[in-house]
Amino acid sequence: MKDEVQTKIADTVKELNEIWDQVEMDEQMRVRRSKLAFENIAQLCNEMTESERNMVKNAETELELYKREICKMRQEIGQKQDSSIASLPLTIRNLVELKTQHSNLKKTYSEKLEEQKRLVEQLEMLQFRLGVEDRLLHNENKDTLFRPSLLDMIRTQISALSASLTERVAEAEQLQNELRTFTSLADVVSLTASSLSTDEDDCQQFLDLNISSDEISLNDDIFNSLKRLHTKMKEIYDEKMDQLEYRWNELLSELSKLWENCLTPEEDRQFETKFNTATFAPEQFDQIEAEITRLKEIYLSRQAVYDSIKYWDSLWNSKLALDTKKKDPHYYSSRAAGHSVSKDAQAERNLQNVKLPQAAKHVEEVYAEYLASHADQKIFVYDSKMDPLQYIEYTMNEYDRQQQIEKAAKLAAKKVADRDLHSPMKLRTPSKRTLLVTPTASGRNSPLVKKPALDASIRMFGSTTSIVSSITPKKPRIKQEDGPKTSSPVGTSSDAKSPSRMMRPPATTPGRRPFRKLQ
Repeated sequence: MKDEVQTKIADTVKELNEIWDQVEMDEQMRVRRSKLAFENIAQLCNEMTESERNMVKNAETELELYKREICKMRQEIGQKQDSSIASLPLTIRNLVELKTQHSNLKKTYSEKLEEQKRLVEQLEMLQFRLGVEDRLLHNENKDTLFRPSLLDMIRTQISALSASLTERVAEAEQLQNELRTFTSLADVVSLTASSLSTDEDDCQQFLDLNISSDEISLNDDIFNSLKRLHTKMKEIYDEKMDQLEYRWNELLSELSKLWENCLTPEEDRQFETKFNTATFAPEQFDQIEAEITRLKEIYLSRQAVYDSIKYWDSLWNSKLALDTKKKDPHYYSSRAAGHSVSKDAQAERNLQNVKLPQAAKHVEEVYAEYLASHADQKIFVYDSKMDPLQYIEYTMNEYDRQQQIEKAAKLAAKKVADRDLHSPMKLRTPSKRTLLVTPTASGRNSPLVKKPALDASIRMFGSTTSIVSSITPKKPRIKQEDGPKTSSPVGTSSDAKSPSRMMRPPATTPGRRPFRKLQ
């Protein structure tokens, strides 16, 4: 390297002299210009030396900074300290290694610090929402990592405050929704304005409040004010609802009677019989009153028809009650007081043959008389498609159809029972069982006793009581005696047949006893 520098300087001087010879520069000028060039070169070398000296000094400062920050970050993160770092000398290699290690630790440290900031922000938000004073972090430096125990305490407090906030928000939203319900009716709003005066503005403020927003505080003062306002409004609302419900029940009671009197179909009964605050509207009272007025006029013009149909319905229900009574399995065997099968049969015949036909004919006559004066106003009962005569016919046809269905079901069940009772049992061939092993004659190694030969026609059944015996019976021999030892009366000889077991023996006259001698 030194030779190259010297050669380069010599070549440069030679080349400069050749250039200067061309212009016939004198020696003094040449010396002056060469001196200026060497002064510039010397200054450049000095600057370079000073720059490199500063570089080394900065590197030393940077190395010490890395050492301190690495130890600090390890301590805050909770990693084990490396004692060899403090004694590392200043070298380019050590500086690069510490810079890499510092960069990795800085990334981990930043992640933990960011997580810590999120926890702190969440805790501060919960404390603001609930109006809780911060007593946990007021003396802590939030720009450095907290100790692990403090982080655990923060997480525990966040969990508890989150549960409290969730419960409070749910309760506040319920109170707010109920306040909206309380103020939904115009009468209630007017009562609120007169009863609560200045609280009306607070009520509207609470109604417009976005309770779920993180920017809204639900501290104890605000929440208690909301509950007090809700209590006042609820008292007014309940009182008003009681009045409205009483009026509703009064009107619906009258309307229900008219529905029953006018035999109004279910689909035409548009109002609920029970007061419902969720669907109530003040204009419904006017609608109910208009419906009552309309039904009253209708009932006055159709009362005779409606009464005749009700009378027929009462008779028909009596017939159905008798049918239900007869379905009782103990109906014909019951001996209860007032129970009479004959009276029930007589009442059923009277209904079937006399009362029901007369009632149906009366309905026909009354309805015809009504149509004579109201030809364009037909009456539909219980259904929007049936007039009184069609209703009676439909009811009786439906009853007959149901009776036929029940009768067919009983016959089908009886046929199944009879078939199961009289059908022969399915015979199957019993499984073959091995004969019992005859024990050996004597000892363990003795030959087995011969088995008796069996008739091949005898099957291997567990019991042979039902098997026809293959042994031919023989008439037993009866020993004949020489003759009777004593005489026997006629018909009582030993060869006479004995009377049957089911017949009584013929009566015989007992022998007369001799008279007793008097002493």
